[in-house]
Amino acid sequence: MCRLSKAIAFIASGPQKLGNILLGIRSVCEKKTYVTSIYMTNQEKSQMAFLENITEKQADGLIIDYDWLTAAGLEWLKTSGVPFVCVGGTGADPDVNCCYINYFDTAGQMAEKLADKAEDEALLLLNEPLDACGEQMIAGFKAKWRGRVQIEFTHNIPEESYLLMRDILDERECPAAILTQTDEMAVGVLKAVGNSGLTVAEQVRVAGFDNASYSAFL
Repeated sequence: MCRLSKAIAFIASGPQKLGNILLGIRSVCEKKTYVTSIYMTNQEKSQMAFLENITEKQADGLIIDYDWLTAAGLEWLKTSGVPFVCVGGTGADPDVNCCYINYFDTAGQMAEKLADKAEDEALLLLNEPLDACGEQMIAGFKAKWRGRVQIEFTHNIPEESYLLMRDILDERECPAAILTQTDEMAVGVLKAVGNSGLTVAEQVRVAGFDNASYSAFL
């Protein structure tokens, strides 16, 4: 296989964790006419061979889920000369070019923006199963939200968040504010809230966390 010119490979353990980052990577690469290769893998035992194969044949640079990397894989990258950046991993090695979202602080800031009255109830809708990012969101949001906080779990699929939110609205009063871990979840929530007859922004405040490119059209 011939090596691609200006090719970026994105490597992660699964789409549910870094789907929003993937959207951003694709958008930037398209504007710069880079070729983007996507690898979703749980392969850990032979990371060095896996990384070496990709960089020799398919990519000029790597964007990697930091939490997927083993210590051996990271050490290989440091000495390989291959340009790379890691995403995720709040406890990242300070010597690694790593960017991540501070979920704790950002969730706290969103709690302050969504708040209206001290007694308001909020709903956090998070990825299932709960991951480290979700745990930080819970802690950060609760640190700033003055009322009660409900927590529900679903998958990062609009249809599933729609069904869950529909059931919640059938069973109890709608919370004053809803924060979802992804914008995909927010799409389903908005549809369920709209179908219930409630008015978004006036009767219930809804926000997604990852600011996907399409969110401006919602």
